[in-house]
Amino acid sequence: MEPATSSQNIVVVITSEGRCALQVDAVSGILNFAEDQVEWDRVLLEGKEEAFFKGIGKRDNELALLLDPVHIIPSSLRARVAVHA
Repeated sequence: MEPATSSQNIVVVITSEGRCALQVDAVSGILNFAEDQVEWDRVLLEGKEEAFFKGIGKRDNELALLLDPVHIIPSSLRARVAVHA
């Protein structure tokens, strides 16, 4: 990975193995959802790789697809993070 520049977006993901930085295309904000605002909607996620998703956050007119960091970070990278944690 190239060193971060001011035009790159980095998201830090915290897993049970440790922290990992992911380079992403864009970040539009940080949203917090209470447990009762998170649902698993099979109709919306039908045909998608379900392991990557933790649920759908719903609040007022906002919807956010919640990713599961355990599945979006490759196992080889999680192993290296665990060694350095």
